[in-house]
Amino acid sequence: QLYTQLKEAAAGLRLARAGYYQETSTPVVSSPGWQIVLAPAASGGSYIDSERPGASVTIPFEGESIEMVAYRGPEAGRCLVTIDEQGIPGLPVDSQGRTYVELYQRTSQWQSREPLADHLGRGTHTLKLAVSEGSTPGASGPRCNIDAVVVGGPSPSAPLGLTALLALGLL
Repeated sequence: QLYTQLKEAAAGLRLARAGYYQETSTPVVSSPGWQIVLAPAASGGSYIDSERPGASVTIPFEGESIEMVAYRGPEAGRCLVTIDEQGIPGLPVDSQGRTYVELYQRTSQWQSREPLADHLGRGTHTLKLAVSEGSTPGASGPRCNIDAVVVGGPSPSAPLGLTALLALGLL
């Protein structure tokens, strides 16, 4: 029974719930092409970065809103964004009909919070961020980065068995 409870608790770690998640947190899954960049100005001292078109990051989450924390600057470009494989109303749309977040700007800005979606409703969702194949005019290339994600909304409490194990110091 303890094994089953631990197994269920570990599976729950792969789902982001209300809170702040660094780019290296368990729910954040990146495809090949992303690298960790150490940067003292970044949240937690690092972020992940890719300039490989199509390289993606997926984050399963349970919440009513989500935003990304990213570096904005002259080296940054566009990140294509979907939730549950759908474009996100309110975000800019490229010539191919895909929604994106523009991270290019002339000056550097660390830990920029980029709202992605709100009022999603209860349930499990999947955020996907991908590097666009085209570069933004003025940018040095098609570079996308992720410093953290913030999931908003109610989060269910931990299962009773997990809470008891934590209280006993067994986890």
